[in-house]
Amino acid sequence: MKSLPPFPDLNTTSIKSKPKSTYTEEQIARVVEAWLFGNKSHQKIDVEILDEDISSRGHYSYIILDFLGLKKEHKSFFAYSSHQEALANLEEKFAEEHENKQKIKTIIKYIKILSGLVAQLCGKGERSFRLAEEVPDDQKLLEGSVCQVTINSYERNPEARKLCIQHYGTSCCICGFNFEKKFGSVAQGFIHVHHLKPLSEIQKEYEVDPIADLRPVCPNCHAIIHLGGKTRSIEEVKSWCRN
Repeated sequence: MKSLPPFPDLNTTSIKSKPKSTYTEEQIARVVEAWLFGNKSHQKIDVEILDEDISSRGHYSYIILDFLGLKKEHKSFFAYSSHQEALANLEEKFAEEHENKQKIKTIIKYIKILSGLVAQLCGKGERSFRLAEEVPDDQKLLEGSVCQVTINSYERNPEARKLCIQHYGTSCCICGFNFEKKFGSVAQGFIHVHHLKPLSEIQKEYEVDPIADLRPVCPNCHAIIHLGGKTRSIEEVKSWCRN
């Protein structure tokens, strides 16, 4: 297990607002994971995890994270860590913490909830994938390091994604759909990135070629590529789309 730097101190000057009581523990756990392990904005967390309207502007996830003392210094802190590594790091923080022990304990609880969900998926033999493709920025073009996340058990490299989009653009390479053209500036730059060779077949770290290995696809086409637990070719799905 790799060594991580000390977890940043929690915010002690929060706005003291409580999250909505209608959210499930799993939803709140996913918000915590999206912040600590990913790179989603408050607004995207509101829409994709909390099922709030885009007009919320991230207000509801902000309240959840603020209530737990999580701030911008914590965003993506565990980006390339497994749940187990994150838990070990937080346990160390809990042992030395005096003022915010309960908050640390609550964060640990939510990560354990997510770790259990991943274990359930793996126990069923499912190989799912992360549709959102939202990952923190990093410069190394290494892809495939084992990393437990809510849906996908492998990390996705952000620099590789960026270079792929720079080359191919943000229109789906299968159906041609472009989110910005359809929804305006709010969707600027949004597109999924599909890995032509499933990372689950690689089982080790490798150097990804953003042009040869990756393609931009819309969520619908991405879902069809993986429908039924398979990984279909771009050409196969494109032929169905034309028909």
